Amino acid sequence: MRIGSAAVVITPALGTLLAGYYETRISDGVHDDLYAKAMVLECGGTRAAMVCCDLISMPLNVAQEARRLIEKDTGLKPDQVMISATHTHTGPILPGRTARETADGPGGDLAQEFVNELPARIAASVKQAVEKLAPATASTAIGREDHLSFNRRYIMKDGTVGWNPGKLNPKIDKPAGPIDPAVSVVYFEFRRRRPDPQLRQFQHASRHGRRPANLRRLRRAAVQHAQPHQGRIDADDVHQRHLRRHQSRQCEQ
Repeated sequence: MRIGSAAVVITPALGTLLAGYYETRISDGVHDDLYAKAMVLECGGTRAAMVCCDLISMPLNVAQEARRLIEKDTGLKPDQVMISATHTHTGPILPGRTARETADGPGGDLAQEFVNELPARIAASVKQAVEKLAPATASTAIGREDHLSFNRRYIMKDGTVGWNPGKLNPKIDKPAGPIDPAVSVVYFEFRRRRPDPQLRQFQHASRHGRRPANLRRLRRAAVQHAQPHQGRIDADDVHQRHLRRHQSRQCEQ
């Protein structure tokens, strides 16, 4: 197996309209850059690419154009490329995504320019990942974290179903359904000394403010390792072990 990973900055220009809320917001600074992060996997002569963008969603037209460019640059067919979004609420609007998100008004022209340039940036991340392909091994883990998410649909005492009815609303009877507490982790380790990529998945762990979700808690949730590791280990222990190994290598150098 060979793995390659890369990240390309996709932060929009200041003044761009922001997505994720019901009122107009315009970016006035950058707390953290937004990225298109790509990972390319090669096994048995077959390649596949996964790209995750720090955006509220991934419009179909953007994904289609990005796949066209990726095929042109790398030879990867459209059905070999998966493009998704982190669902951040502090990224740009994507004109055409919904009726609310249009290029009209202040910052709209910058948002449209961003969308026009986005496919090329996504394609660039995949191309860079292909160029970094190197032998690696893979490990998987599935943990559980049931303290972050909640069902936003509630069955009310009058029999109706409410969406975000408010904290401690006395009219709430019970949640309309369960949450998905699974934290899935795939960890790739290169055979030579270089940073190791990780792929984490947690349902709707979106960012709504200036601080990300509690990533330490998510790491702790990934405690059940499959092959090539056996048994149950703490994900923080894994992180610390790899950190100590990296530090010792730096000392050797």
